[in-house]
Amino acid sequence: MANRRPVRKPQQRPPAPVPVLVPEAEPVWTPPTPLAVARLGADQRAALDRLGQAAAEVRRAQDNLAAAVAAARSQGVSWAVIGHGVGTTGEAARQRWGSRS
Repeated sequence: MANRRPVRKPQQRPPAPVPVLVPEAEPVWTPPTPLAVARLGADQRAALDRLGQAAAEVRRAQDNLAAAVAAARSQGVSWAVIGHGVGTTGEAARQRWGSRS
């Protein structure tokens, strides 16, 4: 009899990472205390103002995106297509916006 080599099993791939979503209830930006602001220089205050404006823009953009997703779902667009449109999977899109529509 010929010596047989043991059959190798193919290696299994680890499961894909699960996307971590930031809860919507968390504030994007919290302003510092008045005492902390009083200690800032003029350039730092200007930077702080720009930071607050940018955070407000992010909140508006997130609200607009959620409204667009809800509108797409109301028109029968699948989660897979919505996910593709926002650069993620359909399942990740459903997990993020599914409870709202």
